[in-house]
Parts: sequence; structure tokens; C-alpha cells
Amino acid sequence: MVDQPPEPEAAGRAPGAARVDAVVRSSLRDGAERLGVPLRPDQVVLIESFLSELVRWSAKMSLTALDTPRGLVQEGVLDSLACAPHVPAEMRLVVDVGSGAGFPAIPLAVALPQHQFTLIEAARKKTTFLRHIVRTLGLTNATVWHGRAEAYDGPSAGRFDVAFARAAAPLPAQSALAAGLLRAGGIFIAQTTTEVASATLGTVDVAAFLLVQRIPCPPSITGHGRELCVLRRT
Repeated sequence: MVDQPPEPEAAGRAPGAARVDAVVRSSLRDGAERLGVPLRPDQVVLIESFLSELVRWSAKMSLTALDTPRGLVQEGVLDSLACAPHVPAEMRLVVDVGSGAGFPAIPLAVALPQHQFTLIEAARKKTTFLRHIVRTLGLTNATVWHGRAEAYDGPSAGRFDVAFARAAAPLPAQSALAAGLLRAGGIFIAQTTTEVASATLGTVDVAAFLLVQRIPCPPSITGHGRELCVLRRT
């Protein structure tokens, strides 16, 4: 049986949507601008719709540990958008391993419409949600693949330019999953914390990746101690 979207409220407004809207309108544009990712009004509307749907679905099923508007915006959307300036314009094929509730892939697909995103997710209910979001937002640059990353056999297998794996596994395991999907010269952008990066980067397979850069994220925008680690596939 395929999971169905939760029924909307009688008034046609998602539960919690007003609260999400208020937070988005007051902080999303400012935070994105400070990250170097200016958003057009239509892009803000799309991200707002994504968050409202996430709140609505999360009332019926477990999709994310983020359960406040502030958390969704700061730790979800802005943490995702912090990656955008580090995705090269010429690297168009992007894969997100273990997409879960859609972070970072959905905000990035909205912000980077010229890139093509493949969202890989093994959990059926999350796959159903992601497909609903892609349809609802009209994201023609995003597709959802149901299954484990190790079994991915889509047309871009071994050809992706950029990989993310925010919640798929610990950093060494994330990099192993990314290695099987990236082309030589492709990059893996790991979203982590300074503490975790310092403790685990030394365990990443040096035969598969070279560390290019460690980029601290502004704590006032994405939360304390967040960091991006950019690794290049050898």
C-alpha cells in the first residue's frame, strides 16, 4: 500500500503553516542573502510551501527531528543553502544520498534551478513524501529514486559531479557511499560539525578522496559549530 498525503485542514491551510510563514518571511531571505545565496520572491514561496508540507506530513509520520519553525529554517533550510556557493556552476549532476525529509536537496534544487538533482532514499514513506514535494513545487530539475545508494543503477551512476549525504551515515561511511556515485574529479560536500570533522576526516579513504577545503558556516545563520568539508574524488 502506497502512503498517501495527509488530508489538508478544512480551511485548506496546512497545520502550522502560519507560524512557518512568519519565520520564513522574517529570516529566510536575510539568512540566504548573508550566505551569498539571494533568493527571488518565487523561490521563497517554494521553500515556504516545502516547509508547510513538511510540517503537515510530520504531524502524521516521523520525517525529521526538526520540530520548530526556527529549527526548520536555520538547521534545515539555511544549513542546506550554505552549500550552494560551493556547488560549481559547471558541475550540473548532483546526488543527495539518504534525502530523508528533503535536506539539503529540496532547498538546493529551488536555489540552483540550472542543476539536476537525484534524491536517493531507502525509506518508502520518505520517498513518497519527496515525490509529493517534487510534484507540488513543480521541481523539473529533481527526481527521486527509491532504494539504497549501493544499489543505485540510474543513468548517472558513477557520473555524478557533486554528492551530498547529510544524514545517511557517519562521515567515513558517507564518503564511501558518495565514492560509488561520483565520477573522478567530482566532489563530495560533507555537512558536519567542526568537532566531528576533526575527529573523523582522518578515517576517510585517502585512496578515494582528497580533502580540498574545510569551510566554517556562520553560527548566527546555520547554528553553532557547523562546517562543510569539500572532498574531491580521485
